[in-house]
Amino acid sequence: MGGTLYIGDLHGGNSYAAIKDFLLLLRKAKESGLKPSEIVVLGDFIDGIDKYPTQPYKQPVEVLSIEREFTKWLIEVLKNEFNPKRIVFVIGNHDQDFRGSPIDPELLTMAYGNVVFAREYIDENKMLCIHQIGRSTRIGGQAGWTPSAVDKAKSLVLDKVLREHKEIRGIVTAHCHKMLDILNSTGLWLILLPSFLKTGKETSEDIMYQPALLFMEGDKIEIISKRFSPLEEVTRFNDLLYAWLRNDRKRINTLDRALAIEKPEQKEEKADGSKATSILVTYSKKKYWVTPEQFEEIRRMLEKGYSPIQIARLLKINKDCVYGVKKMLGL
Repeated sequence: MGGTLYIGDLHGGNSYAAIKDFLLLLRKAKESGLKPSEIVVLGDFIDGIDKYPTQPYKQPVEVLSIEREFTKWLIEVLKNEFNPKRIVFVIGNHDQDFRGSPIDPELLTMAYGNVVFAREYIDENKMLCIHQIGRSTRIGGQAGWTPSAVDKAKSLVLDKVLREHKEIRGIVTAHCHKMLDILNSTGLWLILLPSFLKTGKETSEDIMYQPALLFMEGDKIEIISKRFSPLEEVTRFNDLLYAWLRNDRKRINTLDRALAIEKPEQKEEKADGSKATSILVTYSKKKYWVTPEQFEEIRRMLEKGYSPIQIARLLKINKDCVYGVKKMLGL
């Protein structure tokens, strides 16, 4: 199968980015049998730094290193799960200083061979992929394409056709953080992708707007969407994800592994004649099994500032087990 899978604003590095919802949609797309020959990420794949006043309140302290690892991780997940011929990252306003700061030169080398970073891109469907159709065009506060935005999009296509003699069937864009909107205006496709950035508080917007992926092959369009997860679930998952990105990115570079970071491996084993659930903790290639109660007690003590050696003495367990829990929690 050919065709293109489009992904809207992810804002990796932002605590409110619904990355788990994104992964669930990717898995749904894969399970439905979609095998895109190319994947286009429509800009703002990272949140950037120091671009807007509110960013420090929504990001971890080490956001630069996290965004760097997030981008590499995203490339690896998309390659491992879909093996497309090409992955295209369109540069958005949040990652417009992309080549200068958050991402290291490795991303621009052959290490990621079939990955392209571009301001704009014409895909296999002859659609012009851009982050936004104009500097001041956010398509207002409305849910989708406004008449003025449609006119701007048509002018942009016409200008490009006349200047570059390219055949273009429409525009795919993002940036607006609103709902998915698809128009066919006088034969020209206009597609607006929603963002995966959840609002910082529960509002009616979370009901109106929901994250989605879109697949297009010729005139065939498939939409994969879901409701936003609750805010506490979004931020909890991101805390765990960013901790793993700091410590061991390669361990979570498939959908199953990434979605499993909330669920430590468990087993049922008999204790005192009854079943008890144990959690697997690994450290220095050694394995330890602890009860959920022990796991929570270690977590509480670590958060209170106890050292792993102190905890091991107080709880009478191996210190490497405590170090393993600490690594799992990203503390």
